[in-house]
Amino acid sequence: MLPQPVSLLRNARLATGELRDVALDGPVVADVLPAGAGSAAGAALDLGGALLLPAGAEPHAHLDKAYTWDAIEPPFGDLVGAIESFHAFQEQLTEEDILARARRAALRLLANGTTAIRSHVNLLPGDRPFRGVDAMVRLRAELDGLLDLELVALPPVGMDDATIEAALDRGLDLVGGAPHLDPAPDADVRRLVAIAERRGIGIDLHTDESLDGPVTITGFAAAVRDWPADRVRTAGHSVRLGTLGADDLREAVDAVVASGIGVVGKMGIGLRALFTPPSARDVVER
Repeated sequence: MLPQPVSLLRNARLATGELRDVALDGPVVADVLPAGAGSAAGAALDLGGALLLPAGAEPHAHLDKAYTWDAIEPPFGDLVGAIESFHAFQEQLTEEDILARARRAALRLLANGTTAIRSHVNLLPGDRPFRGVDAMVRLRAELDGLLDLELVALPPVGMDDATIEAALDRGLDLVGGAPHLDPAPDADVRRLVAIAERRGIGIDLHTDESLDGPVTITGFAAAVRDWPADRVRTAGHSVRLGTLGADDLREAVDAVVASGIGVVGKMGIGLRALFTPPSARDVVER
């Protein structure tokens, strides 16, 4: 006989510090009651005062690269060098190897309470570009019902539209890229946005992942400002915002707020200082 599903969590400590009973209706919280007041239609689980929090979400992962650091030994503090090191290393990777490492990382996240992951997936240079794509699509199917896995196409600089769209056809969810690394960064932003628009899907770009150089996030904001409100538009990293002068920073932040872009990444103190609720909640996803 299969065990009954849990329908009541007893003595759960909420973020407020209070002890409560939490009634469940399948995966949905049906009610929050005083400790000891709940009755279980199915099984009851006594948490003994353990802290109860919503499941975590990882909004910017690279599961296809998980557990490769020791094998690659990329140069420290050199983004371009790290990218080049991975591209050299990827020649020896198989779809099964990528799947095994990504599965290990995803299950470790799940074991620690993360039930939603957005992972960028490298489209690999050369004549076998879809090994990571196919591995991650397989992983998403394997873990269906355990966690939500959303996949973003991450092409190398200069990859043609047809290959990016072929990767999306194989099951990826969102357009991605790193246009700040392209020789014509603003044009590459527009190109990637156009692919998303042709397909009616969202986009999650690595933006301005450096302390100096181009600022693409404002052009990105302008390109998606008139998108439907429910279409995903996300900027990852956005490190450059932390080194802008106050006027340029304010202009960039205003553009991001107006466009509805969500920012996932590392922000400098200057950027944090400009945000006051509710603007911060609207713009900053992490």
